[in-house]
Amino acid sequence: MVTIDKAACQTLRDEINAALAAVAARHNIALRAGSCTFTANNATFKLEVAVTNPTTGVVESKERTDFKLYCHRYSLKETALGQSFTFGGRTFVVCGAKPKSWARPVLAKGVDGRVYKFSPAAVKATIAPAHAW
Repeated sequence: MVTIDKAACQTLRDEINAALAAVAARHNIALRAGSCTFTANNATFKLEVAVTNPTTGVVESKERTDFKLYCHRYSLKETALGQSFTFGGRTFVVCGAKPKSWARPVLAKGVDGRVYKFSPAAVKATIAPAHAW
């Protein structure tokens, strides 16, 4: 009997994302299998759908949209989105926001491709002043 575990869900997610790529390209959107809840007998994946900006080719994810809506709360400008900054000797690029995360709501992608959470003060201290406030 086959059982579903964390490793199986990770493998399935990769295969689902590969299969979704053709559908996404056909409709000029981004599709991604997100978080997964599972038991030994079943699994449920969250499907994330986002529009691709036709002029820039950037995927307008929920996190990007949230940054645009709430950046004023963090004393940041919308132009800070996509800007790089240095923190702890490493370079990051502002990629979105999680407004429910009150301590570290600003999301930034590192050179390793992982997304990290930062406080607005940490981002404002190192980002170019023209983009910060």
